[in-house]
Amino acid sequence: MRASTQAVLPMSQLRPAAREADIIPQLKNSLVSISKLADSSYVTIFQPGNKGVAVYDENDVKITVSGEAVLQGWREGNLWRVPLEDGSTVPINEDKLTEAANNVFELPSIRESIRYLHASLGFPVKSTWLKAIRAGNFAGWPLVTVENVHKYFPESNETQMGHLNQQRQGVRSTKSREPLMDIDTSVTMGKKEKDVYIKVFDMKNQIYSDQTGAFPIRSRGGHRYLMVMLEIDSNAIL
Repeated sequence: MRASTQAVLPMSQLRPAAREADIIPQLKNSLVSISKLADSSYVTIFQPGNKGVAVYDENDVKITVSGEAVLQGWREGNLWRVPLEDGSTVPINEDKLTEAANNVFELPSIRESIRYLHASLGFPVKSTWLKAIRAGNFAGWPLVTVENVHKYFPESNETQMGHLNQQRQGVRSTKSREPLMDIDTSVTMGKKEKDVYIKVFDMKNQIYSDQTGAFPIRSRGGHRYLMVMLEIDSNAIL
């Protein structure tokens, strides 16, 4: 979805930067950008249940808490992110959060890790995978080494099924063959032989005819009708 035009919200109590809005025709309801309010020095408080939400000027707000935060995260662009691991915390430091390595889930063993990575690559054959590893194409992949792939390579059905349509061996042999004999045809060129050809015709004694209607113009012989006849035995048109 793309914005068709820009507008200004009719909320004079907000700062000019927070009133800037985009009109998107596909949206049926109005949405407020919390990140834009935060950039304009506003504090947004979401109340539990159906108590609603309130927006305050940061100079008018002093938040007092009696315990530790249940969740603590950081902002990236226009979104706020929190860690999914139980009990983990992250420092709110933008310099340290510019790059991060995310782990989807922990696998129980190296064998299971190699099996998972093999499936994510599309189930390649062992020789192709090892060739790519030796060429340095998997630098930075955890546990993907020549030793681990040699030891834990999974013999999966998907790999076998993906290589069933191979060309049969020996169809196009590279072995040298005996050269064909050259036959001199000049001695037989133009030489006449007393050959007799016989063809048997089945006599059917059938004749088909097709008579057209009267032509609008008479022929030179004064005729206006033409009859076409086909004799089957001689294959002749009369």
